[in-house]
Amino acid sequence: MRLTRVTLFFITVIMGLGFYRLTDYLLEDLEAQTLQATEESMIDSAQLLANFVENGQNLDKVFQGIEDRKFEARIYAVLKNKVGINAYLTDQNGIVLFDSATPQNVGKDFSEWSDVYKTLNGKYGARSSRTDESNANSSVMYVGAPIRRDGKITGCVSVSKAQSDVLPFVKERRKKIISSAILIGLGILALIGAVFIWLFRPVGKLTAYARAITRGERLSKPDVGLGREVNTLANALHDMRESLEGRQYACLLYTSPSPRDRG
Repeated sequence: MRLTRVTLFFITVIMGLGFYRLTDYLLEDLEAQTLQATEESMIDSAQLLANFVENGQNLDKVFQGIEDRKFEARIYAVLKNKVGINAYLTDQNGIVLFDSATPQNVGKDFSEWSDVYKTLNGKYGARSSRTDESNANSSVMYVGAPIRRDGKITGCVSVSKAQSDVLPFVKERRKKIISSAILIGLGILALIGAVFIWLFRPVGKLTAYARAITRGERLSKPDVGLGREVNTLANALHDMRESLEGRQYACLLYTSPSPRDRG
């Protein structure tokens, strides 16, 4: 039985470690997956705005009064009430022509920024930069899309979104994963505890019953539950005790002196 307990202990440890590693992987990869999904939607937005500019439209009209737009959208447990997308436009040299978030950037050279540089060179351009180097949550994501005239790249539209807009979703999802992990972990522990009780409690009763038989004590057969194997063993021990007592009684009758011998 000691070997069985040791085996059950190691099985529990292995299951616990595997479950912990799975939960840790889900939590560790959660933010990256959420940001990747956000980047995918930003690509669509950048391409739409680039197409808008290529058709001779002005980005000023798109973002005009956007900050004053009121709405409420509850996405599961997160309430969204403002537009989180901004954009800037550069010419073919990377000079800013329009910036919805920071108009003071107009006229500045953004040609060295990864999103602008790669986009103007016909590649996929994206970057993530902090507005405050000491604050990891101040990162802003940028995705660029080229503006083409007669097949040539003549500018870049870069869409931006603060990661702080996405973090509430990560936080809520993290809570759900942790709570689910706790419930599943408690369920596994309860199952292991039930198996332990179901397996070892009847065996403990049978062990005590066998020791009582060895000491010559007369006890009733223990209640070991509904398990077929343990009931078979309990019946075998009970039959053995009855058989031993029957032999002892027969032996006493055989060895008892007769009245004639006593006379």
